[in-house]
Amino acid sequence: MKKAFLFIALIYSSYSYGQIFKQDFNESVNKRTYIGSGANQFDVITDFRNSKSTIETENGNKFLRFDKIGSSSVIISKSTPLTGGASNNLAYVQFKLRVSGPDVAETPENKLAMFYLGAGNTDAFETNNTAGVPNDNLFSGFGLRVLKGDNGEYRFYISPVEKNTFAGWQTITCVANRTGEAITFKAPNGKDYTLQNNKQAIWVGDALQIGSGSLNGGQTTFDKFKLRFTPDYPNLKIDIDDLIIGNSVSVK
Repeated sequence: MKKAFLFIALIYSSYSYGQIFKQDFNESVNKRTYIGSGANQFDVITDFRNSKSTIETENGNKFLRFDKIGSSSVIISKSTPLTGGASNNLAYVQFKLRVSGPDVAETPENKLAMFYLGAGNTDAFETNNTAGVPNDNLFSGFGLRVLKGDNGEYRFYISPVEKNTFAGWQTITCVANRTGEAITFKAPNGKDYTLQNNKQAIWVGDALQIGSGSLNGGQTTFDKFKLRFTPDYPNLKIDIDDLIIGNSVSVK
């Protein structure tokens, strides 16, 4: 996977982004390596009884896995302020995600998981806080839902675009713009893309899922993030890798 990630990085080399967080879980199989206040560490990787978290290795590649078998949240978050703080008014988010069925098969309920970027005085990003992020503290966010196909395969989609579902490892990219003006940059498909102010665009692979999503949160900058799967989310294995947060892209 790391070779594939390098290939994607080369595609993106035609423009730049200000990287302020990066984690590929390649350093160690010891999960505590990735927890702390360091620039590329998470303040929170939950490890609840019904959703244990581990670092797994597959084909030589390490990644973070949550094995959800009951009513427990799944959360990774960064509450220690990211570089840039009050100047972070443009967000570039990219990570790899894979969902698969639990050891005990069941049909998943169609619940919403959320990725949040935010700021302000809130405990929503703090250790073991399983709540969502209040709108007053939200810069941007997007949701994920899971379905089970007729062949039993677990798939996800970017809510509310239910017609496009994805299985296996997929790269999710989001660009959120609160700079006060439109920006133009290279999209994952290599084409120029113009994003208006107070809008976000989301891709899975090189396929655009949401082209002009509104940003209605109370924050115009961000310095924290959180990925949250709710306790009543379906039981499944959630694999995460190659998370990057940036605060700029090159503007034409």
